[in-house]
Amino acid sequence: MRLFLTECGQTLKSMLYFVFIGVMLLFYFTQLSDFAGSDIAEVQNASGYNIQNPLMKPPPDADNYGSVEAEIPEQVMPAALNQLLSEYANNEYTTYPAGFYKNVKLSQKQQEKVAAIVKDITGQLPEALMNEQGKLPVLITYESFTAKMAELDTLLGGGSNYEEGRLKEYGNLPVTYEEKLAEYHDFIQVDQVTGAYARLFCDYMGIVISLFSVFVPVAFLSRDRKSGVKELLYSRKYNSAGFILARYFALVTMLLLPVLLLSLLPLTQLALYGSKHHITVDLWAFAKYILAWLLPTLMTTTAVAFVLTALTDTPMAIAVQLFWSYTDILSGTSYIYGGHYGTRLAIRHNTLGNLQAMQDDLPALILNRSAYVLFSLLLVGVTIVLYELKRRGKLDVYGYFHQIFRNRKKPIQADTLG
Repeated sequence: MRLFLTECGQTLKSMLYFVFIGVMLLFYFTQLSDFAGSDIAEVQNASGYNIQNPLMKPPPDADNYGSVEAEIPEQVMPAALNQLLSEYANNEYTTYPAGFYKNVKLSQKQQEKVAAIVKDITGQLPEALMNEQGKLPVLITYESFTAKMAELDTLLGGGSNYEEGRLKEYGNLPVTYEEKLAEYHDFIQVDQVTGAYARLFCDYMGIVISLFSVFVPVAFLSRDRKSGVKELLYSRKYNSAGFILARYFALVTMLLLPVLLLSLLPLTQLALYGSKHHITVDLWAFAKYILAWLLPTLMTTTAVAFVLTALTDTPMAIAVQLFWSYTDILSGTSYIYGGHYGTRLAIRHNTLGNLQAMQDDLPALILNRSAYVLFSLLLVGVTIVLYELKRRGKLDVYGYFHQIFRNRKKPIQADTLG
């Protein structure tokens, strides 16, 4: 415990630790802003019904209760074709191949391939369809249509609105009063208000932790070599397992602490709102979601930093973790509203609703989080072994490659002098 507290204190001396907190605060206030307070203020100002505000009970006489995306072939096919004809005419196709906007212009040969796809679907070339009025003809089944759209997406380089999983964006179903009322009851009774906000909070904080938390442990661990105390640490009478575990859990604790403290802001606002309106609020919702959703992610990024830094004595872990996190976040863009957890490092739930998606995929979520906890502990175990080998002088990857570089440099210097 004494070593653990010492390591926590050492973390507070790291400039990068406070940079991480600054990034987290910046992300929170620019992306979430006063997300709970704004909803509360709207209700207290007696504003008209807002379908986006979960604190508002839906009235039975509202004009509409919103809509949900739905992959309805009768809607999807004509809507997607109209979009395609517009993009074909201007030779400007919108894609997001790496999560960022890209305007794709095709060559004449590629445009001819697009025209052939349109003809396969409708029996006519795009130029003929542009002059027609009314409903576009579709001569193939929906399964064949989705295959043609996948072919088109590949031609565009991927990330288009025609890729698998995104076609449902062309269709929608209206939400009924009964469905909206049931959603409100889930929000009040099942989530007890704070659960929904905790999921959205963890969605954004998960991105911050996944991408940026690795910098702190790498900087902390690299300091030993740079300050020349590595040999002193190796010679001390600390048990290797105890020393690494104390360091590891101290860093995990210190990195999780500002997230927990930041969650007190929306929690306090919602608790006061619940008290005023006699609504039961789950005061532990933020803590539970942070521990269940964010802690496994943080344990993994920190463990990656430990094992790769212990092995190489370099900042390699930063590059590895950034690549992993970036590809993980991008690969999950089709499911940012919950569900389909699979192997996601950062759990996504970018909405205050859609509780059903989490409930339906709860076994996969539990398996995902448990697997990452076990994986992180496995990496820590490997770090302990590596650390013990280094203490005994049986492992020095950094020194090995440094010596090779120095030996290669000497002949070059000799040739230059000659």
